[in-house]
Amino acid sequence: YMPAMKRAERYAEEDYRELNRFAQWRNRMSRLWPDLHLELKNGLGMDEDLRVLSPGEKREIILLVKSEGIKKKDLDVEVILERQDAYRGHQDMHTVSMGLVAESADGVKEYRATVETAHDGSYRFNCRVMATHTDLFNPHETRLLKWLD
Repeated sequence: YMPAMKRAERYAEEDYRELNRFAQWRNRMSRLWPDLHLELKNGLGMDEDLRVLSPGEKREIILLVKSEGIKKKDLDVEVILERQDAYRGHQDMHTVSMGLVAESADGVKEYRATVETAHDGSYRFNCRVMATHTDLFNPHETRLLKWLD
């Protein structure tokens, strides 16, 4: 309860100025989020066979995020590795943060991460983007989440 109480106190200061800023951020993100587009740089985003990594494989993943109007500080970009198991389905999920390496004038941001799988089976990767802000208690609080597929 303490973090929420501290945030409420901070929001109440200066005629709710910080609360208004946060509400404007959420409204802007909600309005722009449907236009967010994800694509693998090599264009193989939907080919399932090419998204499966062998045991012990190391691969660089490059994701293009088309997000006109959304600032880089407002995005958290990750690679998700899921171990594939024929009997139990998907299991053993690992998350790897992707770093921003370039941004074009038209709002396309290029993120990269190098992932390496364990030696215990094959893994499938996916990428996701979440809205992020310092005032969020939980990264899923806004429900603004976009997956590569």
